[in-house]
Amino acid sequence: MKKLFLANGKPTLAEVPKPSLKPGFVLVENHYSFISKGTELQTLKNSADFFYNKLIKQAASTLGSMWKVVKSHGISSAGFAAKSAFTKKLDIGYATSGRVVASESSDYKEGDLVACYGFGYAAHQELSLVPQNLLAKVSDQNMLVQSCSAGVVAIAIHAMRRANLSFGEKVVVIGLGVLGLISCKLAKLSGLDIFAVDIDSSKKDLAIKEGCSDFFTTSDLAENIVARLGHVGADAVIVCAASKDKKLLNFSASLCRKKGKVVIVGDVELNCDREMIYAKEIDLLISCSTGPGRYEQTYEERGFDYPISYVRWTEQRNLQLAADLICKKVLNVDELVLNKFNIDQAQEAYESLSKQSLLSAIFDYQQIDEFAKKVEGSEQLSAEPNFIIPSKSLDLSALEQMSNALERTSLNLCLIGGGGFAKSTLMPVCSQIKSIKNYAVVDQNLSNGLAMSELFDFHRFETSFDHFLTDNKVDWFLVATPHSSHAKICEKILQAKKAVFCEKPMAINMEELDSLIATYNKEQVPFLIDFNRSFSPIIQKILPIVLARHFPMIINYRVNSATPSSWVLDQEQGGQIIGEACHFIELFLTLTNKDVVDISFQNLSRDSGYLGDNFVAIFKFEDGSIANLIYNSCGNDHFGKERIEIAFDKKSFVIQDFKTLHSYPDQTEMAFFSPNKGHFEILKFFTSSLLAHDHAGINNILARQIKASRLAIVLNQLKKQELKTSFLMQEQQ
Repeated sequence: MKKLFLANGKPTLAEVPKPSLKPGFVLVENHYSFISKGTELQTLKNSADFFYNKLIKQAASTLGSMWKVVKSHGISSAGFAAKSAFTKKLDIGYATSGRVVASESSDYKEGDLVACYGFGYAAHQELSLVPQNLLAKVSDQNMLVQSCSAGVVAIAIHAMRRANLSFGEKVVVIGLGVLGLISCKLAKLSGLDIFAVDIDSSKKDLAIKEGCSDFFTTSDLAENIVARLGHVGADAVIVCAASKDKKLLNFSASLCRKKGKVVIVGDVELNCDREMIYAKEIDLLISCSTGPGRYEQTYEERGFDYPISYVRWTEQRNLQLAADLICKKVLNVDELVLNKFNIDQAQEAYESLSKQSLLSAIFDYQQIDEFAKKVEGSEQLSAEPNFIIPSKSLDLSALEQMSNALERTSLNLCLIGGGGFAKSTLMPVCSQIKSIKNYAVVDQNLSNGLAMSELFDFHRFETSFDHFLTDNKVDWFLVATPHSSHAKICEKILQAKKAVFCEKPMAINMEELDSLIATYNKEQVPFLIDFNRSFSPIIQKILPIVLARHFPMIINYRVNSATPSSWVLDQEQGGQIIGEACHFIELFLTLTNKDVVDISFQNLSRDSGYLGDNFVAIFKFEDGSIANLIYNSCGNDHFGKERIEIAFDKKSFVIQDFKTLHSYPDQTEMAFFSPNKGHFEILKFFTSSLLAHDHAGINNILARQIKASRLAIVLNQLKKQELKTSFLMQEQQ
């Protein structure tokens, strides 16, 4: 299908695969998409300014950032990071209307007409995958074209709610772009006395037409405007303009009466004269997009609604109201959808908006071809993919012949999930292993998937991996999706009898883990988790010495975790213990080569004020060895992350961030420029084992990884106080 991106200041049309349906989402065939003049032209400008800003204005900062990548991930990752930055494609568009062609939501069925909203969802493209809370039903098919503006109308509706004005009160709307114009229309419907202000004096007739009592330009003196307002001032000023002028907020406040309100909708500089704001007791209010639920993952992505008795007007309810007002012809937005362009005319559309006095425009997908008639349901949408990266002139049959001729000296990779870790670490490492050939990438994010396919020269890009399960050209899968999906995806791949290498964790709960292990035991397909620490050159250097010890050992492992991002803390993704501490547990098992017989756990109280986990866990092994894991997020982010101290038989090893090794008494040392945690080594081991058909070596490592995964889940249960703070492993057995 066709999708529009922004790249280096220009709209770029690309062929991308159709989105894959998932629970709580709806697949919409777009008939129209709204081009927001202010937002999208500014995005174009930002994209065009990228090279100037990054290479000239922010050269020192950019070089500093790249140097950090080199030090933390190595030169190869830094190179790909630089290439990624300069080939970045931006999503564009956030309001569409069309017909539902497939649904995983009980609220919508195939054939429903809907208005869609949301950056990254309702973009300029032929098909959109939209979560149920970012949709509204369109009751009149004759108003479908007007309904593509419903998302923009919902933004203005929420701004009016923030102003909380009563019938007959005075409101000043600053900025007569699309949002400002709609705000004037809504204010008129609400029985308000409206005054408009814009930098462009030619908009006066438009303002008067929409029912404004008067129109002013920003060059008019505030005193004159206040005089026209009855020498009292406005009850509220709604700022729909976008400006970096620090005077705009002061100007807005000067138009308010005492105890009035300034509602900020546009992108303005938040800098104001405190003395005036204080003297007038003016309320400064931010209006966040379409209302409660916006930018909340649980609401938008997961479909959790807010009870109407507690939150009357949510993002979705505002969107539905906007669609209803349009369909019932209470709100006339005809002038916003007069200028229609084919998506193939994107360059012309944006040039027209930039050079002419057009207020807005839309893309009309009905002009492209008979696409709408060809898409009849979800069965066709899930058919075999037909998308091949256009920039590649690849003869797939020739590739297969070449592979046979080489007698399997190479392995075709299918990457599932092209997120930050895959982009910054896993794929740069794969690019260093000559036997790995990048065949296909799967990602539900179209912009990200296309960027990954170009960055790492994948031959295919799809939004679902189902087809590749039966593709004989795929030799193995690399799974780098969100943690909660690992077990289900790996189980499906194993059932297809395909080799799989998965980023940690293996599973986020015991039920998933048991099911995955049962599938593995049945299928006996090569399977490994990216527990890389055990494969790091430093660990491999000391491991023979450690395993030859005569007496029990003590390991002290301190992890200074950086301030975690929200997804790391998300218990639906397993949290920090299952998602990261599993690494360190697996290393304990490697170094001791013994089973754990007891775990003790203590952590800071939940009201300690820290976002992340802060705990101490002590593992006792069957030979008497003890491993102490100190995991904290309360330390300084610039302090070293991982420090390991190992003591046994009058020998000591100290490892710092997998960059340096110091040993005593023989003074053995190793040093690396950047942390070498073993990503290359474990991937090299896995792929070499596949080529050599040495599945036994993989199976031996996996047995240890399964134990580590189980221990991580037990540790997480201790944290949640589902188990006693001291837990004997025999109890679980």
